[in-house]
Amino acid sequence: MISGEEAVIEFSGIRGPAAFLSFSLEAGQQAILSVAAVDEANAVWLWAPSRTVRGDVGPSQHLRLHFGKDVRGLRVVIQGLQGARIARDAIKINAVVPLFFSWRRVLLLTAGLYGLWLLRPGSRCYELRTDLTRGRQQLFVAACIVLQLLFFHRMLQWNTQALAWPEYMEHQQQYYRLTEALLEGRVDLGGEPALLGVENPYDPAARAAAGLGYGDFKWDHAYYGGRYYVYFGIVPVLLFYLPFYVFTGRHLPHVDCVFLLGGLLLAGTAFLLWQIVRRWFPRTPYILYLLLTVTMGAASCLGYAVYKPDFYLVPIMAGIVCGVWGLGFWTGAGGQGEPGAWQLGAGSLCLGLIAGCRPQLLLTLAAGPVLLGRAVFRDRKLFTGKSLGKTLALCLPLAAAAAGIMWYNAVRFGSVWDFGANYNLTTNDMTHRGWVWGRCALGIFSYLLQPPRISAVFPFLEDFRVETVYQGLTLSEMMVGGVLWLFPVLCFGFYGMAERKLFEDRGCRCLVWIFQWMMVALAVTDAQMAGLLTRYFGDFVWVGMIASAMVILACYDRLERGGQNCRGLQRLVAAACVVTLLSAFLRIFAHSEDAIQNANPALYYQVQSLIAFWM
Repeated sequence: MISGEEAVIEFSGIRGPAAFLSFSLEAGQQAILSVAAVDEANAVWLWAPSRTVRGDVGPSQHLRLHFGKDVRGLRVVIQGLQGARIARDAIKINAVVPLFFSWRRVLLLTAGLYGLWLLRPGSRCYELRTDLTRGRQQLFVAACIVLQLLFFHRMLQWNTQALAWPEYMEHQQQYYRLTEALLEGRVDLGGEPALLGVENPYDPAARAAAGLGYGDFKWDHAYYGGRYYVYFGIVPVLLFYLPFYVFTGRHLPHVDCVFLLGGLLLAGTAFLLWQIVRRWFPRTPYILYLLLTVTMGAASCLGYAVYKPDFYLVPIMAGIVCGVWGLGFWTGAGGQGEPGAWQLGAGSLCLGLIAGCRPQLLLTLAAGPVLLGRAVFRDRKLFTGKSLGKTLALCLPLAAAAAGIMWYNAVRFGSVWDFGANYNLTTNDMTHRGWVWGRCALGIFSYLLQPPRISAVFPFLEDFRVETVYQGLTLSEMMVGGVLWLFPVLCFGFYGMAERKLFEDRGCRCLVWIFQWMMVALAVTDAQMAGLLTRYFGDFVWVGMIASAMVILACYDRLERGGQNCRGLQRLVAAACVVTLLSAFLRIFAHSEDAIQNANPALYYQVQSLIAFWM
């Protein structure tokens, strides 16, 4: 039995090479091994980096050693097994290492190589044009979405700690409490007499001076006029949580809502890109359309959702879903031909609902004049006496959504424009946060331009603290890097802004400019309003992905029209998409805050063994 925090085992008189160190553990056991040796080149102990060994990850129990050919002594320090019993023969030198065959690795490697083969320059797959009016292409897109959802559903179970948060964290239950309040005819969550005597309840120091600890008030709730409110958007409650509670009597788990929103996001992305292809780029290869659809879905927020599928992600994902579908409907309605009233109405409703999900994403409405400008100004199919029905279909859903959200704001905070985020009871007084221009540069650098830290150890990306000399309050989480480095596909958008002759349609180029500036504006807005948090990548990555997708499609279209060779572009786009997808996946394991490595170590080291097999 190991009684202390660590145990030390020494081997002497080896007089030869020590190629392998094997340490057998029972399933569920985990230990950290540090190995040192004395050999012909080192008269004192030469220590190698420590390694984690798990009983349920077979390859991790066999360490390949790289000391000299004449090892005279070996010292092994074992940590993490205090109180456990290990057999005498559990640790061995130069034991026969069994052959480990991983069918998962074989399948993933085969699928990856096959995918790269399909994407290779000159592949015949680029000859098939995108045309989703064909049944086979529709079925294949649907099959791709279903396959992604199957993986997504399984991966959402990885962070077991995050899945358990709603059971005991009150701030993770806000949508549950709001659902119950709405059924009772209220929009508040009750009062808090304890805060009434605090001069400034939003100041954490003032709350502490009044003797109020973390459990004495509702953390991360909006507090106004002596009552608590939920400052997160109400639309997810109305669309998902409230109906589920009414029909089942149970609250909808956040992870299930995230999964549902993930499915809507994947379908919406496919729909939006198809509308873009149909309106501007009919020469688009089908395989390119599929590649951009998969890449956009993973980079937008699905990768982060796997890392932390909690309450805070729900309104962000709901806002993105509304934005993607709304833009898709308006893109289809604003093209050639007669705009459909149902498209106009559906697009307006989706975009209007953004205000009840993630208000800053209302910047998406800036694309409306460009998407619908032709129907309004050139073809005169809207805002005329003959198009009253379609004009009403466009305007009424927006007006209804705006009226509902304004009423909701006025009832809670006395102003139709006040969404209540500044009344948050958190680590700082947000009522006095304000807009400080000095935070803009830090936000742009941290969210967009910060190079990632890369290492040779899985997951090959390392998170780090934000460093700044800004003389003021800076709120930040551990960051992994800027999105232009993590998701290099986003760089195509800036090329499109600089290349004037790339687009035949001036409105298309204008949209690229709008979406690129929107990406920067949303990054700055998030930095100003709340700080530097990795989940806020979801606010602006998706709009940058739309712009970059349009630029990529325009590049293909121009080369095709000119009869030029597209292989260089094919190679560049494939490489950028592959790196983006890999970064979205590896980022799941790179976070050290609420890390999957701690929540689900068995999974973490299984994935490590699957990918970094050379360890």
